[in-house]
Amino acid sequence: RGSAAAQAAMLGDGADLHRRPRADSGEAGGAGFFDVPLGAATSKGVTDAEHPIDTAETKQGLNTWRLAALTFFTVSGGPYGLEPLVATIGPFWSIIGLLVVPWVWGLPSAYMTAELASALPEMGGYIIWVQRTMGDFWAFQNAVWNIFSNCLDNALYPVLFTDYVEEMVGHDFSYLTRSLIGILLVSVLSMVNIVGVDVVGDGAGAFGIFVILPFVILILVGIFSGEVDSADWSKTTAQPEIGLYVSMLLWNTCGYDSAGTCAAEVENPGKTFPNAMLITVVVSTLLYVLPIMVGVSFATDYSLWDDGYFVSVGELVGGYWLKLFVLVAGTVSSVGQLNSVLCTSSRALACMAGFGYVPRGMAKINPKYGTPVTAIIVNGFAIISMVLTGLDFEAIAQMSMWLYALTLVFEFLALILLRRNEPDLERPYKIPGGMCGLYVLSLPPCICCLVLMVLSEALTWQICLGIIVFGVVMLVPYYRSSGKPPNLPGPVAFVLRIFGCFIFRPLSLFDAKVAQEDSVDDEGGLEDNGVEMPTTNVERVARSDEFDTYRTTDAALVELDLTNRTVSYP
Repeated sequence: RGSAAAQAAMLGDGADLHRRPRADSGEAGGAGFFDVPLGAATSKGVTDAEHPIDTAETKQGLNTWRLAALTFFTVSGGPYGLEPLVATIGPFWSIIGLLVVPWVWGLPSAYMTAELASALPEMGGYIIWVQRTMGDFWAFQNAVWNIFSNCLDNALYPVLFTDYVEEMVGHDFSYLTRSLIGILLVSVLSMVNIVGVDVVGDGAGAFGIFVILPFVILILVGIFSGEVDSADWSKTTAQPEIGLYVSMLLWNTCGYDSAGTCAAEVENPGKTFPNAMLITVVVSTLLYVLPIMVGVSFATDYSLWDDGYFVSVGELVGGYWLKLFVLVAGTVSSVGQLNSVLCTSSRALACMAGFGYVPRGMAKINPKYGTPVTAIIVNGFAIISMVLTGLDFEAIAQMSMWLYALTLVFEFLALILLRRNEPDLERPYKIPGGMCGLYVLSLPPCICCLVLMVLSEALTWQICLGIIVFGVVMLVPYYRSSGKPPNLPGPVAFVLRIFGCFIFRPLSLFDAKVAQEDSVDDEGGLEDNGVEMPTTNVERVARSDEFDTYRTTDAALVELDLTNRTVSYP
């Protein structure tokens, strides 16, 4: 994007908090099943007890304009980086693509985010959506892909910032100087993110105004100069590069789903999300198309349109002062983008911790600031580590986009599954058209994802497939540490067993030779329920006529079906 390229409900009574997956529907369990306090659930939305992390300390500091500004920088950040489109395929197809793609690729992602984030107003967004609809295996994979994608994506912005600073001072920096600038930038923005999401939102709004203003001036000065000729808009290049054209269009119009990670901090998400998403789509599209429509009449040698060329266009249109304004705005855009993606990716990391996919300490919300401080600090160190590697900009961008495309397909699948499996879930915002409308909305962006992945280079495929294998292998320590029984797709379990890497320890919850045991009644005595029971220490946390629910010493939940005499692990 830009040149870089992503509530408490009332608790009732009873013992139905842990809604078991319906066997006939393939529904997955709700968020945070294995580490939650017990209570009762309503059928309308997520209750406090289903939060993967404690959101009681978060602040709902994002209104429509703050969320729109935050999303603007996760998606766009201005037209910086669009310039090669003109050199690749000419003004005509650049303008057509920028008018069409945001509505068939960006808008569906925006509306998907609006429905899921308002229905599940949790910190974590796409991590929660996949876990709730597809269970821990796919949620864990989605988490791994997002960790790598976010690290790669976030590392781009310090690099861009340093590039613009070099342009302003007129000479290149050494590796050490570039690294120190990147470290300083990440450190400052990490502190801003720690202070609060409202500060991040206000900062994004201020950065957004500063970034948009020079292009508004460029457009107005160009139009009133009389030099803009609509005939220039119809020109094309002799040898268009279709693959690069498609990749750049998709790269510069993605990232709406990132805003979903902040859903727990959004005021009235049912109204705020759809309004903020639509504002972002409209503003980003206009800010992409209009500067190109004006610029191609002033800079007619399209072969010169490369990254950062809008700085030269600014000089051709308004002189040196506008050139300098566009250049400084590019630097501010990089800061705004890093500020926003650091915010959204840290929420995703905190949610992963809440589910136990990464160390749980990162899920803690600071009571003073209402932010996941540990997750933000860890995320900042990860970004700095990527900056210090000195990886090639284009290689980082392509790998990040490949992984993003993969995760986006799962997010649209989560949208469809949640609508099918939980039709009664309260949805403050609901995409119209029923299930048919969801299929129609989801198909174009999913096709775009597949096209993007197919067009990627062989090296990108090799690295990203290695990341996928890494995610599957990392299930071993995850299941070992969580104590949860492995629940894997058949082909995955088969392959892992062949290679001998899927050897789980006997779960500590049960003795290998367990027989029928007695459960503990409410008075601490024994009661024969005729079902297998843990031999380790357990604590009853709920009871009904049909089910007993216990928490074991390693925080896992065990549910006893007293009617069918079966044991399950919700």
